Formats: sequence, structure tokens, C-alpha cells
Amino acid sequence: MRREKFLVNSMLGNLARWLRLLGFDSKYLPHESDNELIEYARREQRILLTKDRDLAEKARRRGVNVLLLKGNRLETWLATLSNRYGISLEIDPNLARCPHCNTPLQRVSAKALAELNIITWKPPVEKGEYWICPKCRQVYWKGRHLKSIVSILNKAKKMSKFLGRST
Repeated sequence: MRREKFLVNSMLGNLARWLRLLGFDSKYLPHESDNELIEYARREQRILLTKDRDLAEKARRRGVNVLLLKGNRLETWLATLSNRYGISLEIDPNLARCPHCNTPLQRVSAKALAELNIITWKPPVEKGEYWICPKCRQVYWKGRHLKSIVSILNKAKKMSKFLGRST
């Protein structure tokens, strides 16, 4: 199955982080000009995600795959992407990418994590399921925040079903 690659413009940085958690290669370039964004998306064959109508039209005219997102809610954007590209709104930590730098995460045990000497604190959970970004060395685990992440994804799923019926 082909995994879409995305380019997210300055108004959608939060969406880029969520797409990374869902396992999608998502570049976030907040300071680039419209022409630079379009050229980057074209060169890397990325889908340009934007709320900027003018940028979307320029990109289309230059043959770039672009999706103009509407609204201001993350759930709406995720639902739209799910409908348009068949994106699963389920987190698989083994496919996830670092929300900060977009690098694929690597699973690591608590013991291996301690041996890497990255952390000077005791891991917050004892389940032994950790993921590390090999680039920025950020460590991730299934903590309390997972409940709110799943809640947002469930809202997006419900919205996706509704949007799917209306198109």
C-alpha cells in the first residue's frame, strides 16, 4: 500500500504533527514562500495541504497535487484526509514518525533505553514499550495523553463517516 507524503503550510503545523503520529511523512515548512512550497511539493511528489485558497490555485495550475482544507478544527481536517486518501485514523506506534522532526520512530525496550543513557530519569511507565527518535533522541511512550489522542481520532472517525455520506 502506498503511503502518501504531505507538505503542510504554515497554518497547519498541528496537522503535520498528527499526520506524523499516524505514520505519514509530513514536511512542515512554515517560512517558505508560496513558490518555494509549490516547487518543494512538485519535486518531492508531496500532497500540499493548505487553507490558503490562492496557494491552492497556484499549486493546481503548476500540476501539484493539493488539498484545500476548510474549517479550523483538527478533527475536520483529519476526517477530510481520511475520506480523500483513505488514511486510517488509528495510531500504530511502530509506524509513527517523530512529531518534532518527522523521522521514523524505533521501538526500544526500557532496558535498552536505559543503556542508551539518553534519560537521567526513571521511565514514567513500567510497561517496557518505548519508541525513540534516532535523530532528535526524543523518547515516546503510551502515557495518559494517549486517551486524549484517541478521543480526537474517534471524533474525526465519526466526522469522516458523516462527510462520506454527504459527498
